[in-house]
Amino acid sequence: MNNYRGMPLFVFAIAGIAILNCTSPDRVASGSSSETVVGKIANAGGTPAGNTKVTLYPDTYNPVAAAPLPDSSSDTTNDSGEYAIKVPDSSVRYNIQAVNISQLTRVLITGIAILGDTTYVPEATLTVPGTIKLLLPDSVDNVNGYVYIPGTGIVANLFGNNGFVILDSVPAGIVPAIYYGVRNSSVGKVLHYNIPVSPGDTVIVWKYSRQITLNTTTSGAGVAGNVIDFPVLVRLTTGNFNFAQANADGSDLRFAKPDGSPLPYEIERWDASQARAEVWVRVDTVFGSDNSQYVTMYWGNSGATDSSSGGAVFNTVDGFEGVWHLDSTGNDATVNNHSGTYVATTDTVGIIGHCQKFTVTAYARISGLLNTPSVVTLSAWALLNRPDIIGSEVVSVGDAVLIRMDDSWKNKGTQGAYCVNPFGGADSTHCVAQSGQFMQQTGWHYLAYSVDIANRIQSLYIDGAVCCSTDSTVSIRYTNVGSDTYFGRHGNGRTGFNFIGNIDEVRVDKTVRSADWIKLCYMNQRTDDKLVVFK
Repeated sequence: MNNYRGMPLFVFAIAGIAILNCTSPDRVASGSSSETVVGKIANAGGTPAGNTKVTLYPDTYNPVAAAPLPDSSSDTTNDSGEYAIKVPDSSVRYNIQAVNISQLTRVLITGIAILGDTTYVPEATLTVPGTIKLLLPDSVDNVNGYVYIPGTGIVANLFGNNGFVILDSVPAGIVPAIYYGVRNSSVGKVLHYNIPVSPGDTVIVWKYSRQITLNTTTSGAGVAGNVIDFPVLVRLTTGNFNFAQANADGSDLRFAKPDGSPLPYEIERWDASQARAEVWVRVDTVFGSDNSQYVTMYWGNSGATDSSSGGAVFNTVDGFEGVWHLDSTGNDATVNNHSGTYVATTDTVGIIGHCQKFTVTAYARISGLLNTPSVVTLSAWALLNRPDIIGSEVVSVGDAVLIRMDDSWKNKGTQGAYCVNPFGGADSTHCVAQSGQFMQQTGWHYLAYSVDIANRIQSLYIDGAVCCSTDSTVSIRYTNVGSDTYFGRHGNGRTGFNFIGNIDEVRVDKTVRSADWIKLCYMNQRTDDKLVVFK
């Protein structure tokens, strides 16, 4: 919750999917049985909760459209907090809603399957309920409409609403769903799923939501292993998002896990007039070979405060030393604030939002050597128009560690290298991972280079695949290698490596990224994103 500034008075618990048509859960299943549900209700201190009303609801029960429950569907707990209720139909699942009127406490137990003559329900504890404030979509019927929690008696009419409706006295815990219904209609609509409610708190549920699936199977990103603390790029366009429904600056945008837990995000660009946005969302685990994982995107709250935070997404604890989106500012997205200065570059359209265009005299400079990481992964997107003299520097931390494209000397081609003998100038010696690939005028390419001293290897990746790995037994040397970090220019003053073309999304990580991580970056960030699927 600490990543969401400006909302101290409310629980930001927004869990759900886009509104879907479905059969309204408005009928109690027919039939009869001799099965019984038994259980026990306790108070918060663990003492038995006597004189508590316990009601057994079919889990699809609609309190407006369905017939009233018979008296046999309820029981009042004895002094030991125990209850027993006959089951009208053993073929359906049930919820239990327990209410202690004298203490104003409640509990909701969901998804009870009947397993035999007697189904024992685990002991449940009464707590102070919470409140759900639901911001309503524009399309609701303000006269005949209502919202309810299926499998409970909780319902609220929409008549006289001011763009929202309150569901009061909601038991704390995960509310499985909120439905929207219209009187005299047999069709209902799911508004939201899995809303976490805390005791005594008000949960604000945004107007709109949409699921985003992360597909890492062979039909998607094709990544086999799990990737931890990964910044997922989400591109928004008119094809997947209605900008008119959101705040003009995107300040009401939110993301959450299926259990409603908020996910940190950073808006790189929000251009409502052109219906374009690029947003980075930090997902704690992207599961490999999976197409069922999803996050949920929310919007539609004019009173929301901007919660975009690059520092929360590109957390230095996760190994990020510096992240530059190369927009017009040159700012570092991490809290390290390694912000850069542009010299003679031009702001232009990149592969992700905006980027910088470099000419033979243009470069970006970042003061210092980024805390001289002993292990490192460099990465960037680069579009090379032509090499200057013998090669083109994409990123160079001094002359200590670098990525260079199209080095013509001995046909090295695109390469990664790090300094081992820093004699200065042209006399320094480097360990080189060279591809032999020349890439000028072949479009955008994703380049990544890692130096892993502990495992004695350096690796160069081009477009998500490792193209060369060589032994790496000597530490990176940071003496006599220049004092600053450069994009588009060599880090130790040699102008023969100036870059001519476009560079975007440069990162310097103080850790060795795995092959799965690097491939996932490429598959997610390429223009035909293979990871993110909008549902």
